[in-house]
Amino acid sequence: SLLGVAVNTAVLAGWLLPCRLLKSVLPGLATMKVNTACGFLGAGVALWILHSPAPEPRLLRLARGLSVFVAVLGGVTLAEDLFTLDFGIDQLILSDDPQPAGIAPGRMSPATALNFLVVGFALSAFKASRPGLAAWSHWLGGPPLFCSTLAIVGDTYGVPSTNQVGIFLAMALQTDIYFSV
Repeated sequence: SLLGVAVNTAVLAGWLLPCRLLKSVLPGLATMKVNTACGFLGAGVALWILHSPAPEPRLLRLARGLSVFVAVLGGVTLAEDLFTLDFGIDQLILSDDPQPAGIAPGRMSPATALNFLVVGFALSAFKASRPGLAAWSHWLGGPPLFCSTLAIVGDTYGVPSTNQVGIFLAMALQTDIYFSV
């Protein structure tokens, strides 16, 4: 979680100080979007708090709030993609460069949004008072891991269909790696 916080802080710095190297792993690859970095920061801090043996109630509420933030960020972005809406959250913090037709500037890919929705639910279930609910946090980790691993394998072998079609559109390599971790 601390590595993720550090990496995503660097990505946000890359957006603030227009430095493409901090926004993308390699030139020519997709950049990690601002909302994606914010979602990872929220998830990383929540995971750090929830991983401690007995977090105090105030910190536990913060972790639960960050979990909800991550799920809502993913859910709203996914709704924008599914229903062709624009709530303006993609460029709320910082503006992105213009994108090709049909791609909203600053918007994370639908696969990233779906992963955040599921990760937010998993973090919310983590350390739940009911053991059955807490067990779901481990099961909910599977779909984001599968999605990101598929995208990493596709990038590694140069399969364009895993990074240019449907839900994998413009998914940044560091996003895939972080979801895998």
